[in-house]
Amino acid sequence: MKKCALVTLVMALSIAILSSWCLAQNVTNTSKEGSLLIWPKIITTGDNDTYVMISNSYGSSVNVKCYWEYKDISSGTPPYFRNSCDHTDFQFRLTGNQPMVFSAKTGRHMWDEDLNGVPDLPSFGEDAEGILKCWAVDADAQNQISWNYLKGEALIINETIGSAWEYNAWRFAAVGVARRGAVGTGGTIAMTGSSGGYDACPSYLVFNFLANDPPSITSDLTLIPCRQDLRQEGTNTKTKATFTIWNEDEVKYTGAHQCFNCYLEAELGTFRIPQDTGKILPFSYDRLHTYAARVRVKGVNSAKYCPGSIATGLLGVINTRMILDGVDYADRFGGNPTSTSAKWNPPSGQPEAEILWDKGPATDEKRPR
Repeated sequence: MKKCALVTLVMALSIAILSSWCLAQNVTNTSKEGSLLIWPKIITTGDNDTYVMISNSYGSSVNVKCYWEYKDISSGTPPYFRNSCDHTDFQFRLTGNQPMVFSAKTGRHMWDEDLNGVPDLPSFGEDAEGILKCWAVDADAQNQISWNYLKGEALIINETIGSAWEYNAWRFAAVGVARRGAVGTGGTIAMTGSSGGYDACPSYLVFNFLANDPPSITSDLTLIPCRQDLRQEGTNTKTKATFTIWNEDEVKYTGAHQCFNCYLEAELGTFRIPQDTGKILPFSYDRLHTYAARVRVKGVNSAKYCPGSIATGLLGVINTRMILDGVDYADRFGGNPTSTSAKWNPPSGQPEAEILWDKGPATDEKRPR
C-alpha cells in the first residue's frame, strides 16, 4: 500500500513540477525562448555527465557567448576547481534553425565527433560541478544582443546507476529591443524586467518535493544567485537561502536557512536548522509527517549568519531518487521549480540582479582565474 501511494504521489508531483504556470510578462521562466540561457546544474563527477542542448529557432546565424562556472569542491583536477566558483569563457556560432547537443565532460557533439564540420566545444572537464550561462552577442562579443530565439535543456546521466533526467534552462528574453540590437551596456546583463534589459528574476521560487526518508527517498537541491560577477577581477556573490516549508496538512515550518557562496548543491537530508545545533532535519519525513511537501525559497542578506551576503533572486532545480520495498528506481525524476510572477526587486542598498562579464572573444588570458 505504501509503495502504491508513493508511486501515485510521484506521478502527481512530476506533473506539478513540469507544468508551467501563467507568468507575468518580463519575469524569467523555463518554457519560452530568450536571449540569455542559464543551466544551474552541470555535473561531470564520477560516472556523471551532462549533455547540454541548445537551439536557435530563427533562420539567421547568431553568435553565442558562454561561461562555465565551477563549484567550490575540495578535490579534482585541475587545481582551480578548489577555488570558489572560478570560471572560463568560450564562444561559438549557431546557424539558422540549428539545434546542438554536446557533452559537458568532453565538449564532443553527442554521438558525433564532428557535426557538419563544427569542431568540439571547450569542455567543462571531469570531476566538476557548477553552472553554464550563455547569451547572444555581436560578432566581436562587445555587446549582448537581443535574440529571443534561443532555448536550452540539460540531460544528466549516470552510467553507474543507470539514471537519466532532464530539466529546462532558465530563459531570459530581451525586453523592448529590436532583433540584433544591443541590450543595455556591453558587459552588463541587467535582469530587471525593464525595457532595454532582460527579463527579471523571480521574487521567490516554489519547489514541490517528497520528504527526505533515506534510503527510500532522497532528493538533491541546487540553487544559484541571479547576480554574478564573471569578470577576471570580479567577486563571487554570497547570499543566504531561507526556506519556508508546508506539509500536506498545511502545517507551516520555518527556521531553515543556508549560507552559500555563488552555488548551493546538496541533498535535502544534509540541511539543518543552525540555531538548533543540527538536531532538526527540516526536510525530513520525521519532521514533516507527510511525504508531499512544498518549499518557498528566497535569497536574503544576513550579517549574523552569512557575513558579506546580499539579497538576490535565485534560480535552481531539484531531483529525487526512490528505493521502495527494496526496488531501486534508478531513474531520477525532477526538474524546475515554479517561478513566481512577481519580479525580484533589490532592497534598499542592495545591488540589482545582473551578470557582469568581460567583453571580447574568449582568449587564453580569460581562462579560469
